[in-house]
Amino acid sequence: MKQLCEFIVNALLAGVLVVFPIYLATLMLLKAMKSLAGFVRPFTQLLPEWFPAEHVLSFLFVIIFCFLVGIAVRTPIGQAARNKIENSLFQKIPGYTLFRSNDQAISGRESGKRLEAGLG
Repeated sequence: MKQLCEFIVNALLAGVLVVFPIYLATLMLLKAMKSLAGFVRPFTQLLPEWFPAEHVLSFLFVIIFCFLVGIAVRTPIGQAARNKIENSLFQKIPGYTLFRSNDQAISGRESGKRLEAGLG
């Protein structure tokens, strides 16, 4: 009975650790798209009315922004800025260290670097 209870709790926690970040990322994506709706509205008049241009253009702008941030974080200056933000802001969020260490363990990274076991 104890093993069954542990299995249920572990499965529930594993599910939460997978679903919660996806849920938060989706909410953030939708919020960013909504905030860009006013910006892209003039461009939507150039496209046919049947096309959901406001949503598509907002989504594209968010994706392009994420791509550019991803490129910037790969530079030495970007990595330094990321580390500074992480150490000064994110470390103060309760549970951040736990989620980060779980992410590193799952993805095969140690101390922020990928293992050489074919994951790189």
